[in-house]
Parts: sequence; C-alpha cells; structure tokens
Amino acid sequence: MLARPRRSAPVAGALLLAAALTACGSGDSDDDSGTAGNGIPSEVVVLDQAQVDEAVLSPQNLGPGFTVDDDDPNDDPEAEDEDSTGLGCLAAVDDDLDQSAAKAEASYVAATELETPAISSGVSSYDSLDDVTERFERLRTALADCEQIDVTEDGATFTLEVEHDEETSAEEVDEQLNISAIGSASAEGLELPVAIRLSAARIDNDVVFLSRFDLGADGGELEPYTAAAIGRLLAVLDGTTPSDETVVVDDAPGGAGETA
Repeated sequence: MLARPRRSAPVAGALLLAAALTACGSGDSDDDSGTAGNGIPSEVVVLDQAQVDEAVLSPQNLGPGFTVDDDDPNDDPEAEDEDSTGLGCLAAVDDDLDQSAAKAEASYVAATELETPAISSGVSSYDSLDDVTERFERLRTALADCEQIDVTEDGATFTLEVEHDEETSAEEVDEQLNISAIGSASAEGLELPVAIRLSAARIDNDVVFLSRFDLGADGGELEPYTAAAIGRLLAVLDGTTPSDETVVVDDAPGGAGETA
C-alpha cells in the first residue's frame, strides 16, 4: 500500500532539491567591494546561525494540523550514497549543500496517518552575491529542458510533469524560481496522484527555500508559505521579531487554514 514515501525517496528528493537550489559555493570573489558583473553590489552582510534559525517557518506558522518532522535524513547512514534528488532531470542541480556561511531548515508533516502534506522551510546566507546569482542561473539552464520526470525508486514509479515560473511572492525579492512536478506514483498495483512544489527566493545574498509534497491531484498551495517565509527573513534583516501568525490556506490539515 502506498504511504508517504520515506525521506530518501521523492520527499527527500524535494527537500534536497530545494536546498540544492539555494546551495552556492562560499569561495571568495576576486573583488570583495564595488559591484559584481551584473551591477549588484558585492559587499554583503552574512547572517549568523541564530538569525537563520529564527528566519525559518515556525510551528505556529504551520498551525495545529502539522507536527515537526522527526524523520531527519542526517540520521540515515546510507543517505550520502543516494542520488542527490532522485528526481530525474532535476538531478542536474548538484547537491553542494554545505557551502553557505549559515543555513537552517525546519520540516513539518500533517498530523495524519499519511503525513501529507509535508512542508520544508529553509534559509541560507552566503558571503558572495556572485555565487548566489550564478546558482540561480545554472538552475534556469537545468530547467530549460526539464519537462518530465519518470523514475523508479524503492519499488515505486513516479511520472511527473514539470513546470516552472519566476513570479515573486514579495516586492523585496530580487529573483525567485518556482517549480511544480505533478503526476502519479504507483507501486504494488496501486496508483496515487502526487504533487511536489518548490520555491527559492533571493533577497541580496540570502535565500529562502520552500518545498511541499502532497498525495492528491494537483496538490495544494505553496505560495502562502513562501510569502510567510520571506516575511520572516525580512523581519530578521530589519532586526525585528518575525511573525508567528498561522499561514491561511484552504487545504490546511486539521483546520489550520481557518486561523487568521
């Protein structure tokens, strides 16, 4: 019977890919002042660990229908030997996940038997604007020919149609990439609709990334969570306390979407 895949399968793929979208090398640029080649100032202020920890979505943001996901892929000794995403052509984005100056991630699952939707929120701060903008450009290139995923993992076959856009969730965002992979998962003669949504939004040298995994036709909304995560980052950058207001979505589990 199909249940929520373990984190090393497509859920892990979604989360690792989301991190990969924002994972940029932290090597020094040739010039630490002035402007980068695209006209963006090269001087950056790097957030510390406490600040990125504060910027990720809080349990209160998710609401009472979610719980913290205790299935930490870092606890799996075999995780390092597996494909970086497990998501076909999206694996073109490599998994240099440990290059940011500071990063934090929080993962949540619905308080139901299937534990879907599963939502992950991450924030990374980098010491080079060039590295961040180059990462986004490499992702655009990888997505150009990525229209379908057809992979088999752990006895389950995933067939997904991929679309992407660059619509921003706040006017303060410098650039944003949104990816949806929607289709089906089949195993043991059963087939279920699957939807994966990912967003990465850059504000200067800081990036928020969100991912959502659903079992269900077309899945649910990710953008409200992305907007809330951007709001938390902006608050941290402004030196104020981020809002713990629950994100309102129509499809929130346990009635979380009814909380304003």
